[in-house]
Amino acid sequence: MALNWTKYRTIAAEAYRLLGRFDQASHEAENGYSLALDHGARAYLPALLRLRGNIALACGRDVEAMMHMDAGLRLAVELGLRTEEARLRLTRAALMKRRGESEGASAELERARAVITAIGMSAGG
Repeated sequence: MALNWTKYRTIAAEAYRLLGRFDQASHEAENGYSLALDHGARAYLPALLRLRGNIALACGRDVEAMMHMDAGLRLAVELGLRTEEARLRLTRAALMKRRGESEGASAELERARAVITAIGMSAGG
């Protein structure tokens, strides 16, 4: 069975988040997370955790956001998902900076840069 990005509700959840419809975004992200778990699609979980973190961040729930980012990062590293690792590190750095953790943010940005350089990914996308 071929897996695709829309199957685990990420596009719908991200669209709702960008529209400021956070309850719907959370609902879609939670459904997607449950579906991915049910189907054993572990490679989708880090992105879904990042999405859940971004929704929490948009709602001002910084502690919850960091919990999702940390869980996503651990899983991305475990699964060798370097692109998602870089995205999670960049998001964590932004959250740390927002919380006034400048040194931690700088260190996390450096780790993200190292991953981006290692995989040949451009910092712009």
